[in-house]
Amino acid sequence: MRKLSLSVIWFSLFVISIAFVTVYSQTQDGSPLPLTRIDFTGLKNVTQDQSVAASGLHIGQQVDRTDLDKAAKELSASGFFTKVQYKYRRYSDRFEVTFTVEESSSSMAVTFDNFVWFTDKELSDAVRQEMPGFNGTAPDGEGAIKTIKKALGKLLQDRKLPGEIDYISFSPDVMASKTTEHVFSVKGVSIPICSMHYQATEAIAESVLIDNSKALIAKDYSIKDVGQYVDGLRPLYGRIGHLRAAFNIPTTKLRDAKDSGCAGGVDVYVKVDEGLAYNWNKAEWSGNQSLPVATLQKAMQMNAGEIADSTKMAAGYTRIGRLYGKIGYISARISPRPTFDDQSHTVSYAIRITEGPQYHMGKVIVTGAAESDAKPLVDAWSLPEGTVYDDTYIDDFRNKLKGVPFPRALAGKKFTFGPKIVFETHTVNLLMEFK
Repeated sequence: MRKLSLSVIWFSLFVISIAFVTVYSQTQDGSPLPLTRIDFTGLKNVTQDQSVAASGLHIGQQVDRTDLDKAAKELSASGFFTKVQYKYRRYSDRFEVTFTVEESSSSMAVTFDNFVWFTDKELSDAVRQEMPGFNGTAPDGEGAIKTIKKALGKLLQDRKLPGEIDYISFSPDVMASKTTEHVFSVKGVSIPICSMHYQATEAIAESVLIDNSKALIAKDYSIKDVGQYVDGLRPLYGRIGHLRAAFNIPTTKLRDAKDSGCAGGVDVYVKVDEGLAYNWNKAEWSGNQSLPVATLQKAMQMNAGEIADSTKMAAGYTRIGRLYGKIGYISARISPRPTFDDQSHTVSYAIRITEGPQYHMGKVIVTGAAESDAKPLVDAWSLPEGTVYDDTYIDDFRNKLKGVPFPRALAGKKFTFGPKIVFETHTVNLLMEFK
């Protein structure tokens, strides 16, 4: 047999996130050749098949170095891996490639939003058919998302159920820039909420909670939407001192498709962990330099032994914020940290005040009109430039303007006003706009 002549050259590509460093040697022939072998090392939870699919490569494909570069980038972008390296061997008639990977160690919770036809176990088992290491979390990347969507779509098809798999990234904090949860749902189906039920309720009658949940009835079911809504009922418990009350994840019971009252809908059940009722013990203050403890205590209006009413506490924090705003500390922050004593059913708070800088009154700025025409309105503002800014004065000014005749020269113009904070100089200008 004639020996096949071959030239063997190893190449490596190092990839972290989206930064790529490539080192190549010279080859005799850079033309595409069939890819006959794809190997992976370093796999733990991600399968070989998943990895190959994420790379975009397939056996028999005509490839060159550019295709392998692209495959490495696809693997990095998939979210499965934080590090990707590859080596390939180029024979005279074929390519073989080996990827060395490190799987992503960070993952996020996965929520199945409105899959009311399946148990949690059925959903998780279906995902494990495509993603064997699935444990209720998944990496933040297109590869993981596509794999889960594929598994859930197959589950719908197997049960001959309508709808398409949809996906959104979710963060409970609207100010957060990072996703904290994968949410998968079925779109294109109607799943009305037929009834709401609350379990293990004693401190508050179930009928009261149901009455406060009427807005959910007939809306399409979503575990996220229902969960957020019922969490908004916590102040009902907070008013009676049940500061640790919590609502469990909703469960559902599917109604028959022929149910004349609510066909294809669900009855929703939410277990309540009411917790203990607490009384107010005391507050310990720190960080307050400009207001004495006695003033803060008076503003809180909480007395030892009374019900630790969360709404009353919130009103106290608001009053304290206004006191600080009145002396120029408009960015003051109040951070209460509770300590619960379950034996005595009391709660104490360590309340940290971060006063921030003191602001002073800046200028009155008029736009859209001559200052002479707006003079009666400008003169009504009596907080002088350079004085400590009073955040509550804007309300007094609003009432004061009711007795100031609107200038004829500005008739027909829309007048608005409001504070404009200048963070760099710690001043607050009053902006008057005429449009």
